[in-house]
Amino acid sequence: MKIKHTGAAVLVWLGMMTNGATAQTGGYFSQVTKQTSSPTFVSVDSSAGVQQANYNSDCGIPGTDCKCEDGCAECSQLWQNACSEPGLGGGLLNNPGFSRACVDACSGILSDGGQCAGACSSGGCGVWAHYTTIFSEFLYLRPRNADIAYAVPIDGPITQAPANNPIQVGRIAVVDPDYETGYAAGINLALNPLSSINVRFSSIDFQTSDQISTTAPNVIRSIVSHPSSQSTQTDFLSASASLGIDYDNIDLTFRHLFVGGDVFAVNYFLGARYSQLDQHFNSMFVDNETEQVTTDVDFEGVGLRLGFEAERHSCFSRLRYYTRGAANFLAGRFRADYFQGTTFDPTIVDTYWEAGRVVPSLDLEIGVGWRSESDRFRMSVGYRVDAWFNMVTNEDFVYAVQQNNYLGMEDTISFDGLVAQAELRF
Repeated sequence: MKIKHTGAAVLVWLGMMTNGATAQTGGYFSQVTKQTSSPTFVSVDSSAGVQQANYNSDCGIPGTDCKCEDGCAECSQLWQNACSEPGLGGGLLNNPGFSRACVDACSGILSDGGQCAGACSSGGCGVWAHYTTIFSEFLYLRPRNADIAYAVPIDGPITQAPANNPIQVGRIAVVDPDYETGYAAGINLALNPLSSINVRFSSIDFQTSDQISTTAPNVIRSIVSHPSSQSTQTDFLSASASLGIDYDNIDLTFRHLFVGGDVFAVNYFLGARYSQLDQHFNSMFVDNETEQVTTDVDFEGVGLRLGFEAERHSCFSRLRYYTRGAANFLAGRFRADYFQGTTFDPTIVDTYWEAGRVVPSLDLEIGVGWRSESDRFRMSVGYRVDAWFNMVTNEDFVYAVQQNNYLGMEDTISFDGLVAQAELRF
């Protein structure tokens, strides 16, 4: 191979793959570590402070002109086109060894060191590849549209039920979840430079409570009790309620590169999701007797998951910017129950409802990340929104029981907040 000198020539040892590359992961731009056999020399042009990588070998794939002559842009295009075509390495899934040789050849000279023809002055610029990683996430989310109003203070004892529009004299007592912390963890297993399998488990538990009291002549009326029961005309001086939401997901997805360039890549993924979302409401009303009203609405389902991930690296720092989105279609079953009882009448209402339905949900996240010099460790923080459609909420079910009408229970619950991730690559 001809070695070109402009200024000082630096010889870089670049080995071709024989027994395959080391485990690769969760797709990102960095150097690929590999086992080597016959050496190949590469020259680096450092004139005018710009280092130019030139590579004129066949990248280890017999019968092809797989070359890396013009730095990042040429190498990235080469990797996407020539090295991934069937017949030039037999297709990535059929013969990953040959196809990875081209990725190795390019990445070896386009690693953290500025050898990218000025495309990335720092932070490195390598060929995109999926790597094996483990990761953990910190979740700080809040549910929306999951609240329930349970009591109202009115202007004195009356004989009419709340449905007859009493005059309110204070705040409506509402139990509304706030931000809570949760976690997620998972692993990404590289199949080859273009593809990987991702497994992720996430869990978050929301707990909140509220209470209200008043003094005579004002009283408190329940707005979650059954309207045909005597307790709807009962006056209370204090009330309290609690609401809990348990939210668990297990995702299994196949990820594949859709398009990539010097400092960006877009992956698509498809797979399956298992979800469980449970809502628990409990209220207590106290005066001469105690009344309790509780509802539980539980959903469990499994279905298809598909989406995309995109990221771009800064050319002047180790920062990166990313976004990801997904659509889920969960076929599952709802089970809801309603109970009302008092000290003197332990069981006034005790009923439950079950139905199967498909619950679509959408996830969207956008954020910024940082990577270490070796790109083995990464951190990111972003803003995330999840929306669940065709859901049944506690408030929906209470109203359905009160009206004895179970049609129209189709609501939306959303979760939004911050997500922070730490990732270790092998």
